[in-house]
Amino acid sequence: MPVMGDLTTFLNARWDEEEQDLRGHLGKALVQGYLRHNGERLLADIESKRAVLRRCAAFAEELDVHPNGLVSPRALLARQTLRLLALPFAGEDGYKEEWRP
Repeated sequence: MPVMGDLTTFLNARWDEEEQDLRGHLGKALVQGYLRHNGERLLADIESKRAVLRRCAAFAEELDVHPNGLVSPRALLARQTLRLLALPFAGEDGYKEEWRP
């Protein structure tokens, strides 16, 4: 598995859980008012993070320095971005300290 593959799998699993929790509470009276105003925004937030993840994952495995000597800052930026996306989950099972920015 690519170096950042574990991290992307971890992030997708956490966002799957968040989305399921959110969708599971959409009909409950206690949170219905809050979700009526914020539910779509919260779902859009999860989807936008998934889009960032997809873009970063495409570059995260590139070499920092290519064989021709050119430096690829996008690989470094992609890995840093993935680590920052994972930071809110730092206390959860499955989070690896090596991912900490």
